[in-house]
Amino acid sequence: MSINKRSGKTTISSWIVLLLVLTGGFVAGATARHSSVAQADVRRTAERTTLSTASARSETVLREISSTLTRIDRRLERMERLVSKKPD
Repeated sequence: MSINKRSGKTTISSWIVLLLVLTGGFVAGATARHSSVAQADVRRTAERTTLSTASARSETVLREISSTLTRIDRRLERMERLVSKKPD
């Protein structure tokens, strides 16, 4: 809204423009067609193959732990054999 520098008051034309814009918005909102029926499409999503049950995850983790421990055990055995050999 423009302010008249002499009187410090807004001009009447700016109020008229504001009133017309608000009225236009109200009329546009009131006359818009609103459907009271929701449109939805029900779809089946693909099953997630990446997710597994807790027991399946545990089994995988335990197998990995077992293989790691087996490798560590073999390395320790080799180290013990090297240490136990007496230099002649």
